Amino acid sequence: MELMIRMDYQSFADYWAPIAAGEGPLGKYVAALDAAERARTDAAVRDAYEAGRPDGPRSFANVAWACRGIVH
Repeated sequence: MELMIRMDYQSFADYWAPIAAGEGPLGKYVAALDAAERARTDAAVRDAYEAGRPDGPRSFANVAWACRGIVH
């Protein structure tokens, strides 16, 4: 089952902090980057987050998958 949720962030820092801290698969990937590549990634993601606008609140739609099983 596909679940659509909306994630609200107060700023780029609010969005990026869990990823930069190594949470989840993306965070683990980012944590494994060398310093230069991590800085480039941070800058690219910030540019995408801001999309030419000042930093501030943003809301993004996200899709999550859910399933249910029965243990016998």
